[in-house]
Amino acid sequence: MTLAAPPALVESGLLKHMLPRFSLKTGVRVTIAEDGDLALTDTPPGSPVFSRGAVVYFMDAPSTPAAERFVTWLLSDVG
Repeated sequence: MTLAAPPALVESGLLKHMLPRFSLKTGVRVTIAEDGDLALTDTPPGSPVFSRGAVVYFMDAPSTPAAERFVTWLLSDVG
């Protein structure tokens, strides 16, 4: 599965910290790509999944088991 994200978020290192933990826990590999299956953006549409400072990030994801698992994990205490 691939994930598109704003450059500032990618450069922050947060995704390099977060994605391997998700993959280790679930066995689902997520890589960062410019045009991903999932889109993590700092503007709607999508579901709000977390905030970083004053910026709220939204997940625009297809209705697939892997995508739903990722969103559920992000919203969990562990994520």
